[in-house]
Amino acid sequence: MRRKHNFNFALAWKAQLRKESSNGRFYFRTEEIIIFISVLLGLIVIASSPWIWNYKLNLDLTKTNNLILSFKNIDEKVQKLNTLTKQVQNLKSVSELSERSTHDPGPVLEKIRLLLPIGTKIKSFSLQADNSLLLVVSIPTPVDVARLWTSLQNSNLFQNVDIQTISLLDQSQDFNLSLKIK
Repeated sequence: MRRKHNFNFALAWKAQLRKESSNGRFYFRTEEIIIFISVLLGLIVIASSPWIWNYKLNLDLTKTNNLILSFKNIDEKVQKLNTLTKQVQNLKSVSELSERSTHDPGPVLEKIRLLLPIGTKIKSFSLQADNSLLLVVSIPTPVDVARLWTSLQNSNLFQNVDIQTISLLDQSQDFNLSLKIK
């Protein structure tokens, strides 16, 4: 009998694949390979998402810290402005007080009394029209002289607080102070 030839190449190819797969070899189709690679890549992306999220959070944290550092300069300037504003208000109040006190020097004398060390006595007080102040004070010890100088200097009420001579003997000393109100 004559053998019948089949010209259906697709059918012959499938038969050939079946025959080869029965020999222990296993072949994948290209669609299966693409699906496998896609699933594998998807699993890799899902598995690495915590690290990606952590990286994003670190970048956000770095940006926020840089922004905070830029605001720090502004904060320092605002604090400096506030201290200067307080000093200006203090000087204005002293200036207004001295202008109002040309007839009554009591409020100016009270502010100065708060700056004096304990045991210091005011012997003479004169408030001039040009906002200068002439004081004669008696100070018990040289340490109190230093305290007087630092309190007058740190009060920011007067210009050029200068004490010419100091005796280091532990006795009461009289000082003539000429202070110019800022």
